[in-house]
Amino acid sequence: MFQIRRLLLLLTSGNQFHELPLRRRVLLSQLPLTTATVLVVLVDLVFTSGRALTDPWFGAGVAGVALLTVVSGFIPWQKLPTGSYWVIPLLDLVAIYFLAAGAFPVLFGVPMLAVMPVFWMAWSALHPRATLIVGFCATLVIACGQSWHAGRDISWVSMGQNMVMPVVVLGLGITTNIAVDSMMNLDRRLEAALEESRAQAELLGAVLNAVNVGVFAVDSEGGKVLVNERQHRHHLMGTAGTSGVPAEEQLLFSGAGHRGDRLPGLLPEDQVPVTRALRGEEFTDQLLWLGPEGEAEALAVSARQLTRPDGSAAGAVLVFKDVTALITASQVKDRFLANISHELRTPLTSILGYLELVQDFPGVPAPAVQFTQVAERNTHRLKRLVDDLLSSAGSGLGIKPEPIDLMEVVGMAVESHRGSAQMAGISLGLRGPVTLPVLADPFRIGQVIDNLVSNGVKYTQSGGTVDILVAATDDGARIQVADNGPGLDAEEQKQLFNRFFRTGSALRSSVPGTGLGLSISREIIEAHGGTLAVDSLPGRGCTFTVDLPLLL
Repeated sequence: MFQIRRLLLLLTSGNQFHELPLRRRVLLSQLPLTTATVLVVLVDLVFTSGRALTDPWFGAGVAGVALLTVVSGFIPWQKLPTGSYWVIPLLDLVAIYFLAAGAFPVLFGVPMLAVMPVFWMAWSALHPRATLIVGFCATLVIACGQSWHAGRDISWVSMGQNMVMPVVVLGLGITTNIAVDSMMNLDRRLEAALEESRAQAELLGAVLNAVNVGVFAVDSEGGKVLVNERQHRHHLMGTAGTSGVPAEEQLLFSGAGHRGDRLPGLLPEDQVPVTRALRGEEFTDQLLWLGPEGEAEALAVSARQLTRPDGSAAGAVLVFKDVTALITASQVKDRFLANISHELRTPLTSILGYLELVQDFPGVPAPAVQFTQVAERNTHRLKRLVDDLLSSAGSGLGIKPEPIDLMEVVGMAVESHRGSAQMAGISLGLRGPVTLPVLADPFRIGQVIDNLVSNGVKYTQSGGTVDILVAATDDGARIQVADNGPGLDAEEQKQLFNRFFRTGSALRSSVPGTGLGLSISREIIEAHGGTLAVDSLPGRGCTFTVDLPLLL
């Protein structure tokens, strides 16, 4: 069996049958009959002492099979008309006639050799009907030829006695035709499916290479499955002089600050986007920097998991969006706002000073004092807007932590709004311990509480309440500011801490504001190592929660 396998490998060169040249396929199709003929000759020599070989008809059949085998391997069939090789199985049937006639009555069953050329013709699928007719008639002639060569009369009875073998060959031919037809239909469907898959793959490739984002897919082991052209360029730019396509561990990822600036140093390996995605994490638009110092580009990275039908992890898809231009534009805008705010702040300070002097000047009429007070209030409001712009556009908040009593800072901020709350018919409540020492910047924390309470008063209708709760936690302090205003929907909560964002209710009610207060407040709290979050439902009001660490 091993030798036969080696022979087949040698003849096929390790290729599939349909991949071989036509000449070799014809030779391989002839070999089964050649092998069977050799075995028949050996049987004759071993069991009948070569009696069949003494018959010239048998010898002619053996010679015919041998000659056809040689011819099948030497004729360039690919240069001849399609189906020309059919002449070989047809002549095989003639050779089998001589073999069967010469072997009878020494050897029986030789006509069964006709199965092989008939199977060959049926498998070729060139002429299915002709195959059945030729196979049936040729096998009948071969079977009857044995009797005729032995000197027996040919009659309807003898033909009927020899009908079993032609019927078997006919059945084999029909079965083979059906099998071949089914396989051809299957091949056509597979080819159509393959062509459709190829077209879809080309379309997917075109779409992925047309989009302005990098797409990178990995399997569950971290192996690359798909990389589009944009991501390929990201990879090439994300290394320090590496030749060729870099590996993931060679990419230089750095973190980004809250204003998008590149942080010094590289990300730890377990924080690289692909590593996180392989751990099963999903994230959206995480800002990172990729590349060496001076050539890095800002990328907004998102990751989603791929799963198999059974729910197991199949890998992940990551999307890398180049936002370098947006970050640069934002930094230019911040510098512009900072410069403008600085220019506005100086004259505003001067205006406030002169307004105070006018009010303190003796003999100024009461109406003039009232007018200057109105001007002073609006100037303070304008100065506060300018201060917000400066805080938003500045490169740093300048946090200066010191030991403070948080209750005192919160109480002062609340008291500053009690008058305006009473005038609006809003109840303002404060609960908490007598003292709560923390390490924080009193001015900045006061700014945050002032902004939260101010928003609560502005957005709560008359008769409503704004409650402020201060409490110690296991690892710090918590401040909650709850109102019963119009509330926020889920989409508004996602954008609430974005700079310049204003809710629909604020725009409809014409409540004054810049949309910077909450953004600045979150930056202040995060600079203290804490968090600022909101919990709300439409029509149910809002609850803002500040968590501060570093309890003294």
